[in-house]
Amino acid sequence: MDSYLEPKLGEHSIGTTPRPKTESTDLKEKAHRLLTIAQAEFGLKMQLKDSPLRDQIHIFDTLFFRRLDAGRGKGCDYHAVKNWTSTLDIFSKQFIIVPIREQGIWYIAIICFPKHILEIDCTEPQPLSTVPSERTSILILDPYERDHSRTIRILREYLLAEALERHEKMVNFIKDMPMFWPVDGKHLSVGLESEWCDGGIHLLHYTRMFFANPLEIIALPPVSSYQTLEP
Repeated sequence: MDSYLEPKLGEHSIGTTPRPKTESTDLKEKAHRLLTIAQAEFGLKMQLKDSPLRDQIHIFDTLFFRRLDAGRGKGCDYHAVKNWTSTLDIFSKQFIIVPIREQGIWYIAIICFPKHILEIDCTEPQPLSTVPSERTSILILDPYERDHSRTIRILREYLLAEALERHEKMVNFIKDMPMFWPVDGKHLSVGLESEWCDGGIHLLHYTRMFFANPLEIIALPPVSSYQTLEP
């Protein structure tokens, strides 16, 4: 059964044996990588420009997460990206798009309804709402079923640090009770398995579908839920 988000790109195997690399192929791969980064950023900007939701969405640069990620085994490096939002209140937006490239493959993290973090009563913690539009969540749109617990954790740490820095909002939560955590996360089943995944073209398809009907995408069943990960 095809995924709701899967574009019809034809059959392309990702299981073929790679050819030996030469200096020429290395240069071509580097040029291709730079080109796909430029294409991804341009395509995302054009989609946002044409979207009726453009005033409700912010798209971070493709370098944002690379700067935010302090490295394996570490948390988020908030100070490395603090100035990226010096003139922007991300909590005034409905959706934050974070394009991420890991191990040569693109995927997207979408922070939904970040403003709800600021509404949390830290003196009397309440369970997260079961209504998607009434809680902050992070969606992962990745054609591969990889573990994204670390990505969710880093973005959650970023949101809490940004709330403290911009709004002086200290968000506390009970470590051993995930139902009280201010941000949940899930990896959506998008189903695309082809050579197109490496080039980043699928990013533009996912964002186009999301911009067209965000609540329908949010309601899709997850491959993995990250509500029970340790913060």
